[in-house]
Amino acid sequence: MKLNTLLTTALFWLFASGTAMSQSYAARSPQTARLGSKPHMLRAASPSKTMAGYEWPKTVLTETPAGELSSGLSKSMSYFSYDGASVNYATSNCSVGALVKGTDGSYYLSEPISQLYSPSWLKLQVLKGDTLVARFPQAVYSEQNDEGAEVLYYAFPMTKYMVDDGWGGTTPFLKLDTLADGKTVKDSIRFVLRNDSLLQLGDDFIGLVNDDLL
Repeated sequence: MKLNTLLTTALFWLFASGTAMSQSYAARSPQTARLGSKPHMLRAASPSKTMAGYEWPKTVLTETPAGELSSGLSKSMSYFSYDGASVNYATSNCSVGALVKGTDGSYYLSEPISQLYSPSWLKLQVLKGDTLVARFPQAVYSEQNDEGAEVLYYAFPMTKYMVDDGWGGTTPFLKLDTLADGKTVKDSIRFVLRNDSLLQLGDDFIGLVNDDLL
């Protein structure tokens, strides 16, 4: 079955994809290739809800979950990428991926960070009817630090804001999204699965932070 997927993805250190439109898996496109330069870690805003409030997964789900696999999916989205020197904010219409309807009743979306190659799966739970919800944090990327230890990065909702570009203008960037109180971190994103399309609700991006929310 061919399934279109609309979602937003971002990478907080920073590769990113924003409100997306349709996702596919037949072959890997340039948008899913690893970028040449090492990502540069950015500091997020300091929300009141810290790492103590979450259960942090210890592994990245890289094996295809058991269930019904939908392949040949196509994804379009807005995304950010940041190499430590410059920000690229653009739209992609040819990223690829897959969706699994799991035997556990949940859905799983492949490679949720569009600008970073990481063979991981994002879990979407059924909320009600055709509405799904991704609850965060979810470990979706890992790398080794200078000491050879594994460092995990976790998906979280990000929101776009504008920063001074130093040239008299502004540049879009991302930070952790918060609830109406401006302090509590938003930790879920909803989707709607209708016919052959998975649609993300809202305009958040899916970005990455470590277990200190940085």
